[in-house]
Amino acid sequence: MAETAPLLCGRSPYPTELLIRLLVIQQQFNLSDSQLESQVLDRASIRRFLGIRDSDKVPNRNTVWAFRERLVQAGLGASLFEEVNRQLQAEGYLARCGQIIDATLVPVPTQRNGRTENA
Repeated sequence: MAETAPLLCGRSPYPTELLIRLLVIQQQFNLSDSQLESQVLDRASIRRFLGIRDSDKVPNRNTVWAFRERLVQAGLGASLFEEVNRQLQAEGYLARCGQIIDATLVPVPTQRNGRTENA
């Protein structure tokens, strides 16, 4: 992750490899920019894949959008993903789009009827 891509907003630039890995995760799980940011913050497995140890080092949705737009403007978007898929297939991995399913249990407020409502 040595090479960096200069980006906006005065923040220090993120490594190009990190941003490409983010786009791969986004494509793999069919996530919006907002969902991608949320999943990276939530999933240790994704942060491990990205090489991120601190959650404050996670690029936000605007950074992901800006990087993807720069790739499109440079005409590299489609060819980049073709190359990534080619390399994955060479290693025996068939990339298929999927979805992350969240099985979080959320308590539901109990509704209590009054005596008049029960009658």
